[in-house]
Amino acid sequence: MNRLFVRIFLWFWLAMTLVGAALVASVIGTAPGPPPPPHDRLVELTANAVGTAAWEVFSRNGAASVHEFLKRVSSSQEIRCFIVSREVPDLSISLVPEPLRRAVDDAWRDDKLCEVATRSTLAYAKQVRTTNGHSLVVVCEATRFRTFFEAAQDPIGLPARITAVVLCAGIPCFWLTRFITSPLRQLGGAVARLEHGEFDARVGPALTQRRDEFGSLGVAFDRMAAKIQNLVAAHRQLLQDVSHELRSPLSRLNVALELARSRVPDELSTSLDRIGRESENLNKLVAQLLTLARLNVQSETPAEIVDLATIVSAVVEDARFEATTRDVTIRIDRSEPCETLGQINLLYMAVENVVRNAVRYSPEHTCVEVSLLHADSEGGPRSRILVRDHGPGIPESELARIGTPFHTIPQAGLASGAGMGLTIVRRVVEQHGGKLRLANARDQGLQVEIDLPASTLFPSAN
Repeated sequence: MNRLFVRIFLWFWLAMTLVGAALVASVIGTAPGPPPPPHDRLVELTANAVGTAAWEVFSRNGAASVHEFLKRVSSSQEIRCFIVSREVPDLSISLVPEPLRRAVDDAWRDDKLCEVATRSTLAYAKQVRTTNGHSLVVVCEATRFRTFFEAAQDPIGLPARITAVVLCAGIPCFWLTRFITSPLRQLGGAVARLEHGEFDARVGPALTQRRDEFGSLGVAFDRMAAKIQNLVAAHRQLLQDVSHELRSPLSRLNVALELARSRVPDELSTSLDRIGRESENLNKLVAQLLTLARLNVQSETPAEIVDLATIVSAVVEDARFEATTRDVTIRIDRSEPCETLGQINLLYMAVENVVRNAVRYSPEHTCVEVSLLHADSEGGPRSRILVRDHGPGIPESELARIGTPFHTIPQAGLASGAGMGLTIVRRVVEQHGGKLRLANARDQGLQVEIDLPASTLFPSAN
């Protein structure tokens, strides 16, 4: 049997046991505890004995002595006794409590034992004849005996019972909850750190040294995190090594290409130009791979306050030269003062990549619209860069896959490139705590939104 199962079972068992014990103790402690009412025959004998003795005391010493006698009898028997006589005014029915007078009247009419039950007491009245022929009614009242469930339903003492039950049940349940949730919180924190790219996240000895299922889970998590860290490190190192190793032969290839152009006939220049273009594309791909490898490594460059309006303005100005060659215009529709905390070179590269993609896929005589907006959300102020083109857009089935390395759109006119541009943009935006969203416009074109957290050090003006 698992240790965790045994512990949880025992904790719940202890909690329920304490709840039951507290209920029993509270009922017994708050409910009156006199003995149960006596048997009818015993009551009759007691009434006869008390009535006879009380009349003898009255005959010798008067009514005052009878009251003293009844007090002594009541204190010794834990009951209350009353004597009623129609012939003695000092022993009239007025001495009997109001709820019991009906039993006295019944006893005068009937020679049988009469019973009256109230909420908390049980009384018996019996007519007794003395030796000299006088008639008396003896009333014996005792606190009513109640069962456990009757006592539990009594509103008197109910707050005390509820308090006892809540306290006794709450203490073990609190420790049980803490026992279960504390390691889960530690594990959840390590998972969150791992999710945010901290591959050295571990749950630590506080969890791994436990000798139960939580300890085993902690050990397994640390092993998994270590393997993931090694795999990611090996992947990054391989990507960097391959990219660096590719650049050397590419450089030599370009040199050889230039030498060949000066020695071959003109009819081969077209083929050499094609080789040159492909070599340049391969060189760009290697550069993108190196950039992606650097983004995957936690940057040690300190973050700074970045003016996004300046970045957007500079990117649009640089992209206009390329746009004019394709008869495409770029317009900044709206630019609000926005700042974020990050690295200016990475953010510039991300915005430039999105704007140049929009220019690249825009048909002639169209416009690329760029906006920079400041917005407030539940998570805090945000800075949003919107880039909208009027190109063919992206199929809805492919939107979710955009940003995956080497994923290209299979439609004609969209498959150029290696699919690394938006991958780099997405990594940069996520590294700055933002989100990249792509959506097709209602009429035609694609809208790309870069959503970044706004800086709280220098609030932006709307």
